[in-house]
Amino acid sequence: MRFNGDQYSESYFGYDIQLTNQSCNPSDTGVFVQTLTSIEGCDSTVTNTVSLISSYDIQLTNQSCNPSDTGVFVQTLTSVEGCDSMVTNTVSLISSYDIQLTNQSCNPSDTGVFVQTLTSVEGCDSTVTNTVSLISSYDIQLTNQSCNPSDTGVFVQTNFM
Repeated sequence: MRFNGDQYSESYFGYDIQLTNQSCNPSDTGVFVQTLTSIEGCDSTVTNTVSLISSYDIQLTNQSCNPSDTGVFVQTLTSVEGCDSMVTNTVSLISSYDIQLTNQSCNPSDTGVFVQTLTSVEGCDSTVTNTVSLISSYDIQLTNQSCNPSDTGVFVQTNFM
């Protein structure tokens, strides 16, 4: 083109037009050249370079105490460029604790099964079960003989540990 003030006129030379575009579809990418002929018989070339817009593939990792919340969850979204993007959220189960304790006691009122529910550092419920059984007492009878009358009789001795 030649400019004459505010006017312009086309010369008999062809045009070489360079275009740059982007696409979400990989099959649309590449360099595409088109040759056109003007009414004056001059060739013009239009070169369109189409590049691929990157899609987003976001990987998230989370944990949950609830077994029904676990699994791999994929969500397809549209980016600001209009392309599909994927968010993959992998949720694993946090183990809860189930602790079993076994103890003994000489006191019958201390025996039984005692269950306590606690919250772990991860925020999940955990259970501690303490089973306390009674220690058997011993009833030992000894029979002895003595020539000393002060050593005779029934003697009871109780020992606690």
